[in-house]
Amino acid sequence: MQRHILLGCILAFISLPLLAQKPLWIDPSWRLANRSDQEYFISFISGFAPEGHNAKEVLDKFEEQAKGAVIQQIQVNIETTSDLMVANVNAETTEAFKSKSVALARADIAGLRTERYHDQKKRELFAIAWVKKAELVFYYRNSVDNLIGKIEIKIKEADNLQGKKDKSLALKAYYETMPSFNQLEEAQLILIALGLKSEADLRFGKGNQLLLQVKDGITALQQSPRADIEELSYFMAYGLFLQLGSLNETMALRHITFESSGLKSEFSDRFHEALSRSLVKAGGYKIAASATHALPLQAEGTYRKEGEALRVSTVVRQNGVVTAAAEVMMPLSWIRENNINWVPENFVNINKLRNISLTALSDGHQARAGRPLNKPLTVKVMHEGQPLANAPLVFVADQKILARATTNNMGVAETNFSSLEASRQTQLILAKFDVAAFAGIEENTPFNRQLENAWPISPARFLVTVKPLTVLIKSAEMLPYNNRLDVNILEPVAKNLLAEKGYAFTETQAEADLMLTIDAHARNGSNEQGIYFSFVDATIAITDLSNGLETFKKSFSSVKGAGADFQRAAIKAYEATAKEMKTLLPEIVN
Repeated sequence: MQRHILLGCILAFISLPLLAQKPLWIDPSWRLANRSDQEYFISFISGFAPEGHNAKEVLDKFEEQAKGAVIQQIQVNIETTSDLMVANVNAETTEAFKSKSVALARADIAGLRTERYHDQKKRELFAIAWVKKAELVFYYRNSVDNLIGKIEIKIKEADNLQGKKDKSLALKAYYETMPSFNQLEEAQLILIALGLKSEADLRFGKGNQLLLQVKDGITALQQSPRADIEELSYFMAYGLFLQLGSLNETMALRHITFESSGLKSEFSDRFHEALSRSLVKAGGYKIAASATHALPLQAEGTYRKEGEALRVSTVVRQNGVVTAAAEVMMPLSWIRENNINWVPENFVNINKLRNISLTALSDGHQARAGRPLNKPLTVKVMHEGQPLANAPLVFVADQKILARATTNNMGVAETNFSSLEASRQTQLILAKFDVAAFAGIEENTPFNRQLENAWPISPARFLVTVKPLTVLIKSAEMLPYNNRLDVNILEPVAKNLLAEKGYAFTETQAEADLMLTIDAHARNGSNEQGIYFSFVDATIAITDLSNGLETFKKSFSSVKGAGADFQRAAIKAYEATAKEMKTLLPEIVN
């Protein structure tokens, strides 16, 4: 007996995790009370595993999405609190943007936690990620002080080695400060995102002073009469090698891009090729033929104009953590002598954003819901008083994209579409200039948002009168022996669903846009121990009366109902059919 009791206890203990209740954080009221936006950066994701997908894989994806959303919240806070600076790029005053921002998606955010839960009974999946703001402030405020102390020690070491004429080890010591500078910038910007602004908290002045010391020290050690791409890329590769040492794994080397834009130029391509060769020469590294996010070792960088030189900066991250960094100064005189274009072609278009205007050329637009407008929306785009050809536009209503169009040689674009709903009689449609497409950059990136904020382009506006489509419903709902139901059951369900979508109704076919027909018949089944069973077979069809084409057809077969007699069983079968209709019709009337 005791053995059985002991075995039962063991089995009960093993089963406890399987019987665990849902975690509290699934409840939105709990999250509101315990993970408020004032105290936390938080993201919550829920959903179902698609048919044929492994629940664990979907949970992995949800967890990464939640983590990424929290990091994005911090990044957005940085963008909105950082000052936007405009830098002169070349003699033609092409403008680019420099924003104090770092790739937080690849940074290790201290204190970021995640949890997940799989409700196996309901097959629902949940993931949450959060980080407490107070913990971030404490951690990164201390990090700033610690990193500055670490950098000061390395600079003193480099100065001592330089005094001993040991240039190689002095250069190594200077370069070993670079990962600390990158970590310092990440810490400072996260503190900015958390609302800290004082020099005592951020220590920007001290950090900039130390960075200038390091750059001057490296420049002095790397003075050379030849300052071409090959030599400077080797200096950079050697600096990275001094920090990374020997590596067995393959490195993904991304293109050096201009500023924070992510855009390339002829100079980007030339420097990328030279740096790839130099990394092999300096450290014997294996460089991926094409950059891929899958590799844990990633090298990427940017360049920007400073006076009569380009400052080229590269950072290497191992699993998202900065492990090495290096900079070189590329003289513009050498670049000009060799006819190398360093300004991305996209900046020709970016420079035009200051002087673009949109004008609506048409009005009096009308439409029936889901049908084309009575005439196209027409927009003219001008740049400095001249028509702008090949300008991309996006037409939006209630933040939903309805259509896209591009201007012709006269700067005119027009479009028509049939996706409006009759939720309101008068609807506002905005024709917006597609900045990302025009500039050749990715949507929803920090640089794209900077461009839109710096040079806002007012959209063209259209008011459209939308009338609902009119539906004629014909429903034949029959009992056995061709007897009609006293009160239709399926017709009211269809009518209510259509009404919720803004459709109107008529009894006259000449006034209707659509005709919905319901053909349903009940048949008797068996009688088992006083319980009667009936079955309903029904077909629903939608016909577009403008062209006579049947646009939808669906049949329900042998929907079962039970009751005290055959008639009551038939009513139950009709009610079951109505439930199936409720899940079907919303899909076909959208």
